Amino acid sequence: MNATQNNLSLAERLAQFRSQHYAKRIRVGEMEWEYISCGGGSKTLLLLTGGMRIAEAAFILIQALEEEYRVIAPSYPPVKMVAELTDGIAAILDAEKIQSAYIFGESYGGWIGQLLLRHDPKRFGKMVIASSGPLTASKKEKTLLGPVIALLKILPEGWIRAMLKKSFKADMSFPESEQSFWLAYAFELFDRLGKADFLSHFQVAQDAIRKRFDFGIGEKSAWKGQILVIGAADDPAVSEEDRRRLMEIYTHVRAMTLKEGGHIAILSQPAEFVATVKEFLTND
Repeated sequence: MNATQNNLSLAERLAQFRSQHYAKRIRVGEMEWEYISCGGGSKTLLLLTGGMRIAEAAFILIQALEEEYRVIAPSYPPVKMVAELTDGIAAILDAEKIQSAYIFGESYGGWIGQLLLRHDPKRFGKMVIASSGPLTASKKEKTLLGPVIALLKILPEGWIRAMLKKSFKADMSFPESEQSFWLAYAFELFDRLGKADFLSHFQVAQDAIRKRFDFGIGEKSAWKGQILVIGAADDPAVSEEDRRRLMEIYTHVRAMTLKEGGHIAILSQPAEFVATVKEFLTND
C-alpha cells in the first residue's frame, strides 16, 4: 500500500482498486471462475477470501501486499464438491503459469487453504491462516450439515440473504468511523450472491467430511511447511480451542493473537496485522 492510498477514504480506495483490477475468467468443468491477478513480486501469494466468496472483498489486503508479491485471488463459484474447488484453483494457477505459491486464507478461505494442502502439498510453501479454525468437524457439526442444507434449499433466497446480513452486522467489529462503509459494502456483496452460493459453503463441507478430508482427533498433517495462525482474541467464530487444535495438527506453527478485532482483525488493526503477515512471509 502506497502513501497516496493512506490519504484516501475507504470508498475512494475501493473505487481506485476497481479501476486498476479487473477479473480474469477461466472455465473449469461446468463452472466459470473469476479471479484477480496482480502485483509484480517474484513470489506468488494465493489469497483466499472468506465467506463473502468474492475476491474483491479482500481489496485492503491485496493493496497492502501487491507491491511485494504477485497476488492471485479467486472468487468461488457455487461448486458442490471438494474436487471442483481444488481443481478450479489449481487450473487458475496453471493458467497463470505458477508452479508454487504461499497461501493466505481468511475465515472460510483458511479452511479452503487446508484442503489445498491435503490435495497438492508440494505446490504450496508457507500458509497464513487468518481468523479461521482447523479443518475439523465435531459430531454436532456433522449431524447438523444435512438439515441445514435441506433448510436452505427450501427457504426463499431473500430470507437467507437477510439472515446473513443480520448475522454479519452482529458479529463483525469495525472502527466506528468505518462502520457505515463496511456494512454498506458487505451488503452490496451479499446482494451479488444467490442461493447456490449460500448452499455451496455447506455442500463442500459435507463433501469434505464424507471423503474424510477433515482431521480426526489426534490426527496430524503430513505437510511440514510453516504456518502463521493470526486472529483476534475476541473473534466470535474462532475459539481458543480452535487455535490449540491448529497447533496440534501442524508441525511448524507460529501464533499471533491480537487483543481485539473481531472476526476480521485486519479491519480493526491493519498496521499490526499486515506487518506480522509480511514479516512471516519474508523470513525463512
